[in-house]
This record gives sequence, C-alpha cells and structure tokens, in this order.
Amino acid sequence: EVLVEDSLRAQLQRWTKEYPLQKPWYRRQMLWLAAGLALVLGAFYFFWPSEDNQPSAPVAETPETPAAAPSSAPTLLQERTAEVSPAPSTFTREDTTHLLTALARKYTERPTFKQTIVRNEREALSDMDSAYWALEKGRYSEALRRLRNITPGDERYITAQHLIGEVHFANGAYAEAVPFLRRAASTADYLRKSTAEWQLAMAYLHIGDAKSAFAFLYQIRADTQHPYYQQARQLLREIENNRR
Repeated sequence: EVLVEDSLRAQLQRWTKEYPLQKPWYRRQMLWLAAGLALVLGAFYFFWPSEDNQPSAPVAETPETPAAAPSSAPTLLQERTAEVSPAPSTFTREDTTHLLTALARKYTERPTFKQTIVRNEREALSDMDSAYWALEKGRYSEALRRLRNITPGDERYITAQHLIGEVHFANGAYAEAVPFLRRAASTADYLRKSTAEWQLAMAYLHIGDAKSAFAFLYQIRADTQHPYYQQARQLLREIENNRR
C-alpha cells in the first residue's frame, strides 16, 4: 500500500509538470455540478410523498358509542367561545336576594328602647310606662302584652304600634314587624314617620321584598331633610355598584 501511494503521488506530480493548468475551469464546473446536484436532491426530498400525506385506506364506518366520543365533550370551537365570551352582566334573582340581604344586615340598626320613667317602679304604672320599663329590662314578652292593651282610641296608640313593630324588628321577625311599622309610617309625627320608613325599608330588604324596599328608599332619598337621607343614598349607590 505504501509503494502504491508513492507511485501514485509521483505520477500526479509528473502530470502536474507535464500539463500545467492555466485556468481553473474544472473547479467552476465542479462547483456548478455540486450546486445542481444539491438543488436536485432538495427538490426530490421536498416533493417526495411522506407517509403522513399518503392517503389512508378507507376504514369501514362504525356507529359511535358514548365511550368512544362522549356527547358532553366540548369541541374546540366551544372552548374558544367560552374563553372569549364575556361574563354575564346581570344578576340572577338569587344573587340579588343575597346582595340585598347582606346590605340590609350592614345598615340595620337595632332599636334601643330608651325612655325616661319618672315614677317609682313600685307604683302602679300605665301600660305605656310599664311597656317602656319592660323594654329597658329586655322583657319583650311583657312589653308586648302591655302595648297590646293600648287601643286605637288612645292618643298613644301609634306610639304603641311603632314599639310593637320595633320589638319584632329587634328580634329579627321582620315580616311580623311590617304591619306595625306601616301604621307608624302613616302618622303626622315627622320624626316617628321617618324612622318607621327607614325601618320598613330594612325589613323589606330582609324578607326579600325588593320592590317595596326600593319604594321607601327612593322616597327617603328624594327628601334631603329626611333623617336617613344619607343612609338611603349610600345604600342605593352600593346596590347599583354591586349590580354592574
């Protein structure tokens, strides 16, 4: 092998001396040939059909079964639609009820039942004074019994009705409080009337009567001199903001 290599090397050197190359024409031809070959190979590879693009043999159609393709599985179009669809902008009735109940708890004030009694507790007291005394002591059952003794002909009847409504209101019996508070809201006494109106709005919110509650809240907000004007305004603003 060594002798063959030496002989070939010597022959190549002799050819170089005998046939010197003036112009490297063969190099340019080789480059063009190589480029052409690469282009042909690339085109051949690009257009050669792959196994993925080969038409598959027809498969016999079989009825779909729920195990193979569940009817409830979402399609890609459904998934994309779910991604871009905006959230519902309106509340359901249940959402509105929860919202109003939560705001009613926030704005509800428990009646205090404070009243000055000038007589001695051991003296015989009127039904109204006895009711006030029982309310201050937290004896609501006794207070209600005394207040029910005050008849419509008595000048303190509306006050007694308002107190009965407030007792039910303080105990969380808002539905029972409504008819008594409505009687108090019909009086000419502005302070008692305005207090009963606010309590009625809260009672209606608690029992889920939004229509009646809004009627009183709008009525209060329309009267800038109303003692509960600011509370009604703020409450209505919170309701509007939470429903957007």
